This record gives sequence, structure tokens and C-alpha cells, in this order.
Amino acid sequence: MMHPYGASPWLGWLLAAAFGLAALIVWALSGWIAARMLAGVTDEGDARITRFDFVVIGCVLMGLWWLKESVVPFAGLWLKAFVNSPELGKSAFNWLLENAKVTMLTELLQISLALVSILRASSIAKWILRHVPHVPDIVPERPEPFENLLRRLKELGLRQVARRDIVAKLVEQVATHPDAYLHLEDLTGLLHYEANSLTRSASARVIARLGSEAARKSKNSAITRLADEESPEVKGDLTALVALAAVDP
Repeated sequence: MMHPYGASPWLGWLLAAAFGLAALIVWALSGWIAARMLAGVTDEGDARITRFDFVVIGCVLMGLWWLKESVVPFAGLWLKAFVNSPELGKSAFNWLLENAKVTMLTELLQISLALVSILRASSIAKWILRHVPHVPDIVPERPEPFENLLRRLKELGLRQVARRDIVAKLVEQVATHPDAYLHLEDLTGLLHYEANSLTRSASARVIARLGSEAARKSKNSAITRLADEESPEVKGDLTALVALAAVDP
């Protein structure tokens, strides 16, 4: 702060602007940077990430963060010494006070450790995984094709047992399927499935589980079906669906 440039009231704003600009550049060019970094990597499609990969990624990220935390202070300290030392006729290192010298050596040590964490990430990951309990890799289950669930809805009580617990489980499977909302039109069509009242009932319950927005989209179809419906159970489910459609989002 003894130097004129260090006492400038604009210095803090300039540094904040510089860091903000650097962050904005990284954010805007993240796709291009990723493409350059992975230019020589073979595309394996949707490869499953293993425990080893996670540890390697963690080591690299930790090293990059440590590098950022140490390089900037080191560069700033060295730049001050380089700029101010000629005034006293000293070298940049001799210009530094003892505390500053210790700080600079500490930053150099951190930079070295960061480079080891980045460049030897695979070796570190192997060592870590040798000293932890074995945990088997969990392979996520792929959801059943939605067309199969629609077919099972139509077969309730015909080819498939229609106990209450089985129907409830099937409704849960259909309503929580990731493609359920995409097939809302198919589910709405099942409200008029004449061959099976259980199908109509289960479909109404599924649509209700999808929320008020789905209920509003199926409201007119449900009202039309209510006029011709004879099953008390289906009437109850359709009535609940129409009532849900009236709820504010």
C-alpha cells in the first residue's frame, strides 16, 4: 500500500472486474474449452462412470482449485517485488521481507502439490481405492418401456391379476415413469377404453398423479366420459380428476 498504484481507490474495482471478466469468458467458452480438452479422447458413447473415475475427477478438480488459490497470490507477490525492488537496488527476492519470503515458499509448495494432484491423479486414485472397503458398483435400472406399461393397463383383470395392491403398484409405476407426461395423450385415450373399466379407472388415477396441469389437459375428455360411465368406481376417479383440474397451479 506504500506504492502509489497500491493505494489507488480503483484497484479493488479493477481486480473485481478482471476476475468477473475471466469467469464470464470461461462460462461463455465452456463448450469450446471442453471440446479442446477432449479432442484426443475416443468417444465411448454413454460410458458408465466408475468409482475410480470419480476419484480421479476429484483429484484433478482439487488440484485445479489448489493451483488457482496459490498461483494468483504468488504471482501478485512476485510482481510487487519485481516492480518495487529496482528503487532500492535489490533483487526481487531480497526486497521481500522474511514473512513475505515464507509466504512465497509456501505458495510454491502448494503449486507443487497441486501439480502432483493433477498430473498423478490416476496413481492417487489407485492408492485411495486400495485403502477403502470394497463397494460394488451400482448399475441403475432402466425403466420398463412405457408401451409395456400401457399394455398392462389394458390387461388389468383380463390377462393380469387385478388385486388392489397390484393395481396400485401399476399406477405408481406408470405415474413415476420418466416418459409418462410425454404419453399423456395415450393415457387420456384410455379413459374411453370400453373393453375394461379397470383400465379407465387406473388411467384416471395415473393422470391425477401427474398433477393439476395434466388433469387440466385431460379435463374435457374426462367430462365426456363421465356422461356415459356406468361403473361407480370409475365415476369416482373421473370426478376426482375433474376436481383436480379446477385447482389453481
